[in-house]
Amino acid sequence: MTMPQRWPTRTLTFVALGLVTACGGQQETARKSASSLNDSELAAIVNGEQISNLQVQRHAAQRGSGDAPADPAVATQELINLLLLSQEATRRGLHTQPATVEELARQRIAVLANALLENQMETMQIEEADLRAEYRSQTTAMEDTEYQARHILLSDKQQADEVIDQLRFGADFDELARTKSTGPSAKQGGALGWFRAGQMVPPFSQALHRLQVGEVSEPVQTKFGWHVIQLQNKRKVPVPEFAAVEARLQTIVRNKRLRELVDGLRAKAEIELRSAH
Repeated sequence: MTMPQRWPTRTLTFVALGLVTACGGQQETARKSASSLNDSELAAIVNGEQISNLQVQRHAAQRGSGDAPADPAVATQELINLLLLSQEATRRGLHTQPATVEELARQRIAVLANALLENQMETMQIEEADLRAEYRSQTTAMEDTEYQARHILLSDKQQADEVIDQLRFGADFDELARTKSTGPSAKQGGALGWFRAGQMVPPFSQALHRLQVGEVSEPVQTKFGWHVIQLQNKRKVPVPEFAAVEARLQTIVRNKRLRELVDGLRAKAEIELRSAH
């Protein structure tokens, strides 16, 4: 059993990471003197500028897939090429162009912001009591009923009324759905499978709550059109055990704290919005 769909599954690092492309973060390789790192820390020196082993490791991780980083030798050669291109761009004065200056400033902001978020995650203390509190909050708000239903989606109320009349006189719901419904479930006879009411738009959910198993609704209007809904079945769903969702609770608590950090910084900041161009 999984927890509700509304639970966040991604970390807040997208605040910064989303601003940096895989290669873009490497193009501004740190310019250090050839003596600032010892030999064990160096991967290459290009025209007096260093590429560190740490840069190679990070570039390989970015260029790889999943848990398999790229070949460090290949990553080193890619970084050498990037640094050579960067040096030539500087020689030509491209680093002073307004667009380049703006992009370098944007990347600096993203890198520093992500560094702060990573630092916060590394130093964050999350106790079991924090996870238990979040578990109680989530499970209290969790819907404990799943519904199985099918529907016929129509363009106007008159059509919906006509379909309901046909059903009352013994027409087959499955056949009407296949021939008259404009929804994507028409090919399945309007079947929607099992779902929680909260997964549907409010008018649809409210109609479900009013129906008994086997009943057909009056016409229900949503932003998609007019629905004729039949409730086929419903069942109670057990609350997942704490241990089964502990890892996701860690993510939720961490994300909330990172969001609190951002919100706190915004609350203390002087922010003046201007029109975007």
